[in-house]
Amino acid sequence: MFHARNLLYWVHPSARSTALRSVIGADARRVETWKRISKPPGQSAEAADVGSPFTRRGSLLDSAHHRAECVGSLICTMADPLAAAHEHNTLAPIHLSLANEHLRDIFLALSFLDTPSLERPHGWFIQVNGVCRLWREIALNFAELWARNAGSFLSRRMADLAIARAGRSLLSFAGHYEDHEGPGYVLTKYQLSLVEAHAKRLRSLVHDDYVDWFRMFNRVRAFPELVTARIWDDSGPYMWNEHIDTPKLECLYLNNASLHARGHG
Repeated sequence: MFHARNLLYWVHPSARSTALRSVIGADARRVETWKRISKPPGQSAEAADVGSPFTRRGSLLDSAHHRAECVGSLICTMADPLAAAHEHNTLAPIHLSLANEHLRDIFLALSFLDTPSLERPHGWFIQVNGVCRLWREIALNFAELWARNAGSFLSRRMADLAIARAGRSLLSFAGHYEDHEGPGYVLTKYQLSLVEAHAKRLRSLVHDDYVDWFRMFNRVRAFPELVTARIWDDSGPYMWNEHIDTPKLECLYLNNASLHARGHG
């Protein structure tokens, strides 16, 4: 879930202060309006404020509905400051010092450091795409970034989007991080179903959980671009009696399998 406080995180300090002043000012105006319309004849505004839902003594303040209204108000009030912040960040001095290719390298490194997980399914995505228009444009057109993350997002829609934006680049199906009770990096069922379809484009394949790989590998028989693979096999060691062509394979880790991988060199 994207919390409202995250909206402020990537906003430049000056724009963030403006946004907060706008929110505080709007809240103050709502309180004054409440005082005017709610005080009985002959009663002071201060006395009328006792029952105001905008004070901590109000019964509505701690309700889920009121908190949701506050968050909605915060987001709406911050719409203009956020747009201004994005524009401000686009013109930041850092963009005069770093070329676009340097930013691409940073984005790629960040995708390794902040791989999507069960706790953070968006991973690096918001940090890169939510700062400014320049960063977003660079990221969206950086095919290698999306190719590297083709198997990282838990969402089926994001998986399809990553593969589409990867263009003709070689794909990495390296999985998302299972940070609850999982063994490591795993692919979703949908991503596992895509391995066969994209076998000729796979550069890396990682799935730290048991899967019966034999039937699919026996159909594919060749991974011409595969460089690294780490898989756990559940089909049994006596099933593998055919060669799998992997001419570019450099690193292979197999758990519970005896695979005849035929490489070159």
